[in-house]
Amino acid sequence: MKKKLIYLLAPVVLGQSAAALAQDKPAGYPTRPIRIIISVAPGAGSDMVARMTSEVISKAWGQNVVVESRPGGGGVVASGIAARAEPNGYTLLQNGFSLLMQGAAKRVEFDILKTFQPVVRSTEQPYILVAQPGVTANSVKELIALSQKKELTYSGSSGIGSAVHIGMSQLAKEAGLKIKYLWAPAKTPRPVVAALNKVVSDGLNSPEYTKRLQAVGSDSADWASPDDLKKQVASEYAELEVAIKELGLKL
Repeated sequence: MKKKLIYLLAPVVLGQSAAALAQDKPAGYPTRPIRIIISVAPGAGSDMVARMTSEVISKAWGQNVVVESRPGGGGVVASGIAARAEPNGYTLLQNGFSLLMQGAAKRVEFDILKTFQPVVRSTEQPYILVAQPGVTANSVKELIALSQKKELTYSGSSGIGSAVHIGMSQLAKEAGLKIKYLWAPAKTPRPVVAALNKVVSDGLNSPEYTKRLQAVGSDSADWASPDDLKKQVASEYAELEVAIKELGLKL
Protein backbone atom coordinates (compact mmCIF):
# COMPACT_ATOMS: atom_id res chain seq x y z
CA MET A 1 0.00 0.00 0.00
CA LYS A 2 1.03 3.63 -0.32
CA LYS A 3 1.66 6.26 2.33
CA LYS A 4 -1.31 8.26 3.49
CA LEU A 5 -0.68 11.97 2.91
CA ILE A 6 -2.47 14.97 4.36
CA TYR A 7 -2.83 18.02 2.13
CA LEU A 8 -3.83 21.62 2.66
CA LEU A 9 -5.97 22.98 -0.18
CA ALA A 10 -7.10 26.42 -1.39
CA PRO A 11 -8.52 28.32 -4.47
CA VAL A 12 -6.02 29.93 -7.01
CA VAL A 13 -5.87 32.62 -9.69
CA LEU A 14 -3.62 31.81 -12.64
CA GLY A 15 -1.18 34.11 -14.43
CA GLN A 16 1.02 35.41 -11.61
CA SER A 17 4.70 36.03 -12.30
CA ALA A 18 7.54 33.91 -10.94
CA ALA A 19 8.67 36.88 -8.84
CA ALA A 20 5.27 37.06 -7.19
CA LEU A 21 5.31 33.33 -6.45
CA ALA A 22 8.69 33.66 -4.75
CA GLN A 23 7.35 35.94 -2.01
CA ASP A 24 7.42 34.48 1.49
CA LYS A 25 4.30 36.45 2.41
CA PRO A 26 2.16 38.48 -0.03
CA ALA A 27 1.61 42.16 0.78
CA GLY A 28 -1.67 42.68 2.60
CA TYR A 29 -2.18 39.02 3.50
CA PRO A 30 -3.31 37.90 5.95
CA THR A 31 -5.15 40.81 7.57
CA ARG A 32 -7.69 38.69 9.46
CA PRO A 33 -7.96 35.16 10.88
CA ILE A 34 -7.54 32.17 8.57
CA ARG A 35 -9.64 29.04 9.07
CA ILE A 36 -8.63 25.45 8.38
CA ILE A 37 -11.66 23.20 7.90
CA ILE A 38 -11.36 19.54 8.86
CA SER A 39 -13.85 16.69 8.50
CA VAL A 40 -13.12 14.95 11.82
CA ALA A 41 -14.10 15.60 15.42
CA PRO A 42 -11.78 17.46 17.81
CA GLY A 43 -9.10 15.22 19.28
CA ALA A 44 -8.70 12.97 16.24
CA GLY A 45 -5.28 12.55 14.62
CA SER A 46 -6.11 14.85 11.71
CA ASP A 47 -7.34 17.47 14.16
CA MET A 48 -3.96 17.41 15.91
CA VAL A 49 -2.17 17.86 12.58
CA ALA A 50 -4.44 20.77 11.68
CA ARG A 51 -3.74 22.45 15.02
CA MET A 52 0.00 22.10 14.52
CA THR A 53 -0.40 23.58 11.03
CA SER A 54 -2.36 26.49 12.48
CA GLU A 55 0.41 27.08 15.04
CA VAL A 56 3.05 27.14 12.30
CA ILE A 57 1.19 29.78 10.25
CA SER A 58 0.26 31.85 13.30
CA LYS A 59 3.82 31.94 14.65
CA ALA A 60 5.29 32.85 11.26
CA TRP A 61 2.77 35.53 10.29
CA GLY A 62 1.38 36.77 13.61
CA GLN A 63 -2.23 36.09 12.62
CA ASN A 64 -4.83 33.86 14.27
CA VAL A 65 -5.55 30.58 12.49
CA VAL A 66 -8.71 28.76 13.59
CA VAL A 67 -9.32 25.02 13.14
CA GLU A 68 -12.98 24.44 12.31
CA SER A 69 -14.29 20.90 12.79
CA ARG A 70 -17.16 20.01 10.43
CA PRO A 71 -17.65 16.23 10.62
CA GLY A 72 -20.49 14.45 8.83
CA GLY A 73 -21.36 12.77 5.57
CA GLY A 74 -18.03 11.01 5.30
CA GLY A 75 -16.26 14.33 4.81
CA VAL A 76 -18.83 15.76 2.38
CA VAL A 77 -20.00 18.42 4.86
CA ALA A 78 -16.49 19.85 5.31
CA SER A 79 -15.56 19.79 1.62
CA GLY A 80 -18.89 21.38 0.69
CA ILE A 81 -18.30 24.31 3.04
CA ALA A 82 -14.78 24.81 1.70
CA ALA A 83 -15.97 24.56 -1.91
CA ARG A 84 -18.45 27.40 -1.37
CA ALA A 85 -15.90 29.67 0.34
CA GLU A 86 -14.44 32.76 -1.29
CA PRO A 87 -11.08 31.92 -2.96
CA ASN A 88 -9.13 34.50 -1.03
CA GLY A 89 -6.76 32.44 1.11
CA TYR A 90 -8.78 32.73 4.31
CA THR A 91 -10.45 29.32 4.04
CA LEU A 92 -8.34 26.18 3.74
CA LEU A 93 -9.33 22.53 3.78
CA GLN A 94 -7.21 19.76 5.27
CA ASN A 95 -7.97 16.43 3.64
CA GLY A 96 -6.53 13.71 1.45
CA PHE A 97 -7.88 10.34 0.36
CA SER A 98 -11.36 11.17 1.65
CA LEU A 99 -11.70 14.15 -0.69
CA LEU A 100 -10.41 12.18 -3.69
CA MET A 101 -12.88 9.41 -2.85
CA GLN A 102 -15.76 11.88 -2.66
CA GLY A 103 -15.00 13.04 -6.19
CA ALA A 104 -14.16 9.70 -7.76
CA ALA A 105 -17.28 8.08 -6.28
CA LYS A 106 -19.43 11.05 -7.39
CA ARG A 107 -20.55 11.80 -3.83
CA VAL A 108 -20.28 15.55 -4.37
CA GLU A 109 -21.80 17.71 -7.09
CA PHE A 110 -18.60 19.58 -7.88
CA ASP A 111 -15.38 18.56 -9.64
CA ILE A 112 -12.78 18.46 -6.88
CA LEU A 113 -9.87 18.86 -9.32
CA LYS A 114 -11.36 22.13 -10.58
CA THR A 115 -12.75 23.29 -7.25
CA PHE A 116 -9.64 22.91 -5.10
CA GLN A 117 -5.94 23.71 -5.42
CA PRO A 118 -3.48 21.56 -3.46
CA VAL A 119 -1.41 23.96 -1.36
CA VAL A 120 1.05 21.81 0.56
CA ARG A 121 1.69 18.21 1.49
CA SER A 122 1.73 18.46 5.27
CA THR A 123 2.13 14.96 6.71
CA GLU A 124 2.13 11.29 5.84
CA GLN A 125 1.21 8.16 7.78
CA PRO A 126 2.18 4.67 6.64
CA TYR A 127 -0.33 1.86 6.72
CA ILE A 128 0.99 -1.29 8.36
CA LEU A 129 -0.17 -4.79 7.51
CA VAL A 130 0.06 -7.21 10.44
CA ALA A 131 -0.83 -10.88 10.85
CA GLN A 132 -1.44 -13.15 13.80
CA PRO A 133 1.44 -15.42 14.89
CA GLY A 134 -0.13 -18.44 13.21
CA VAL A 135 0.30 -16.94 9.73
CA THR A 136 3.53 -18.28 8.24
CA ALA A 137 4.06 -15.45 5.73
CA ASN A 138 6.88 -13.02 6.55
CA SER A 139 6.33 -10.56 3.70
CA VAL A 140 3.55 -9.25 1.46
CA LYS A 141 4.88 -11.44 -1.35
CA GLU A 142 4.68 -14.54 0.87
CA LEU A 143 1.20 -13.51 2.05
CA ILE A 144 -0.07 -13.32 -1.53
CA ALA A 145 1.44 -16.72 -2.26
CA LEU A 146 -0.21 -18.12 0.86
CA SER A 147 -3.59 -16.72 -0.17
CA GLN A 148 -3.38 -18.73 -3.38
CA LYS A 149 -3.18 -21.92 -1.34
CA LYS A 150 -5.77 -21.18 1.33
CA GLU A 151 -8.45 -18.57 1.98
CA LEU A 152 -7.33 -15.85 4.34
CA THR A 153 -9.56 -13.77 6.59
CA TYR A 154 -8.87 -10.05 6.84
CA SER A 155 -10.30 -7.61 9.39
CA GLY A 156 -9.52 -3.97 10.03
CA SER A 157 -11.17 -2.04 7.19
CA SER A 158 -12.62 1.24 8.41
CA GLY A 159 -15.60 0.94 6.06
CA ILE A 160 -16.56 0.41 2.42
CA GLY A 161 -14.72 2.89 0.23
CA SER A 162 -12.19 3.80 2.92
CA ALA A 163 -8.48 4.02 2.16
CA VAL A 164 -7.90 0.73 3.97
CA HIS A 165 -10.70 -0.99 2.05
CA ILE A 166 -9.48 0.22 -1.34
CA GLY A 167 -5.87 -0.54 -0.46
CA MET A 168 -6.53 -4.09 0.64
CA SER A 169 -8.73 -4.67 -2.41
CA GLN A 170 -5.84 -3.67 -4.64
CA LEU A 171 -3.22 -5.60 -2.67
CA ALA A 172 -3.29 -8.54 -5.06
CA LYS A 173 -2.38 -6.16 -7.89
CA GLU A 174 0.18 -3.84 -6.34
CA ALA A 175 1.86 -2.58 -3.17
CA GLY A 176 1.63 1.08 -2.16
CA LEU A 177 0.39 3.76 0.30
CA LYS A 178 -2.44 6.32 0.62
CA ILE A 179 -2.09 10.03 1.31
CA LYS A 180 -3.64 13.22 2.77
CA TYR A 181 -3.44 16.81 1.54
CA LEU A 182 -4.15 20.40 2.53
CA TRP A 183 -6.35 22.14 -0.04
CA ALA A 184 -7.76 25.56 -0.91
CA PRO A 185 -10.47 26.81 -3.29
CA ALA A 186 -9.28 26.75 -6.91
CA LYS A 187 -9.10 30.50 -7.50
CA THR A 188 -7.02 31.43 -4.49
CA PRO A 189 -4.30 33.90 -5.59
CA ARG A 190 -1.12 32.06 -6.53
CA PRO A 191 1.14 34.20 -4.33
CA VAL A 192 -1.02 33.22 -1.34
CA VAL A 193 -0.83 29.52 -2.27
CA ALA A 194 2.94 29.73 -2.72
CA ALA A 195 3.39 31.51 0.61
CA LEU A 196 1.24 28.98 2.48
CA ASN A 197 3.11 26.13 0.78
CA LYS A 198 6.44 27.46 2.04
CA VAL A 199 5.47 28.45 5.57
CA VAL A 200 3.63 25.19 6.33
CA SER A 201 6.24 22.91 4.76
CA ASP A 202 9.14 24.70 6.45
CA GLY A 203 7.36 24.75 9.80
CA LEU A 204 6.21 21.13 9.89
CA ASN A 205 9.66 19.95 8.79
CA SER A 206 11.36 21.80 11.65
CA PRO A 207 12.83 19.66 14.47
CA GLU A 208 10.11 20.80 16.90
CA TYR A 209 7.15 19.82 14.76
CA THR A 210 8.78 16.71 13.31
CA LYS A 211 9.06 15.39 16.87
CA ARG A 212 5.50 16.38 17.76
CA LEU A 213 4.07 14.81 14.63
CA GLN A 214 5.90 11.56 15.25
CA ALA A 215 4.35 11.46 18.72
CA VAL A 216 0.88 11.22 17.11
CA GLY A 217 1.90 8.69 14.44
CA SER A 218 2.69 11.06 11.56
CA ASP A 219 5.78 12.15 9.65
CA SER A 220 6.44 15.50 8.01
CA ALA A 221 5.99 15.20 4.25
CA ASP A 222 8.73 16.18 1.81
CA TRP A 223 8.28 19.53 0.08
CA ALA A 224 6.61 19.72 -3.31
CA SER A 225 5.42 22.75 -5.25
CA PRO A 226 1.67 23.43 -5.63
CA ASP A 227 1.91 22.69 -9.38
CA ASP A 228 3.59 19.33 -8.73
CA LEU A 229 0.99 18.51 -6.08
CA LYS A 230 -1.79 19.28 -8.54
CA LYS A 231 -0.32 16.80 -11.04
CA GLN A 232 0.14 14.17 -8.32
CA VAL A 233 -3.42 14.55 -7.07
CA ALA A 234 -4.81 14.32 -10.62
CA SER A 235 -2.86 11.09 -11.17
CA GLU A 236 -4.08 9.56 -7.91
CA TYR A 237 -7.62 10.63 -8.69
CA ALA A 238 -7.52 8.86 -12.06
CA GLU A 239 -6.16 5.68 -10.42
CA LEU A 240 -8.92 5.80 -7.81
CA GLU A 241 -11.64 6.14 -10.46
CA VAL A 242 -10.29 3.00 -12.15
CA ALA A 243 -10.13 1.12 -8.83
CA ILE A 244 -13.73 2.01 -7.96
CA LYS A 245 -14.90 0.79 -11.36
CA GLU A 246 -12.88 -2.45 -11.20
CA LEU A 247 -14.09 -3.21 -7.66
CA GLY A 248 -17.68 -2.42 -8.58
CA LEU A 249 -18.13 -0.13 -5.59
CA LYS A 250 -21.48 1.63 -5.18
CA LEU A 251 -21.09 4.43 -2.65
